[in-house]
Amino acid sequence: MPVDGGSGTSDVPGEPITGHAAGRPAGGSAEAGLPEVRIDAPAGRFNLYVAGQLAGYLRYSLSDGSLRLLETTVSRQHRIENLAPALITGALETARLKQLSVLPVSAAVRDFILLNPRYLDLVPVDRRDEFGL
Repeated sequence: MPVDGGSGTSDVPGEPITGHAAGRPAGGSAEAGLPEVRIDAPAGRFNLYVAGQLAGYLRYSLSDGSLRLLETTVSRQHRIENLAPALITGALETARLKQLSVLPVSAAVRDFILLNPRYLDLVPVDRRDEFGL
């Protein structure tokens, strides 16, 4: 089952995750230079765009109702902008919306959850020690 709940793509391919889940206020746009997170289900990635350009991604796999967040990557030219939190927030809010548990394999995601305990409930209690949570 794709994370977007469809057949492998969103209703609109690369449809943005809107509102705070994308790490931006509702009504913002990538064209305005604000970060925008889009699901690329066929590639198994949450993609982060700034000013319409791919700035980073978070690889994932999905099985048995668990969203395994594998690797967080932000391009060199965008690292100074500290965009990883917007990308990770988009993935975690999507998991919450889709009622998926989260397995934070990515150290960046694990560290983000430690700093933002409101997302700890997404990680199954019996798996938290495995991820240092």
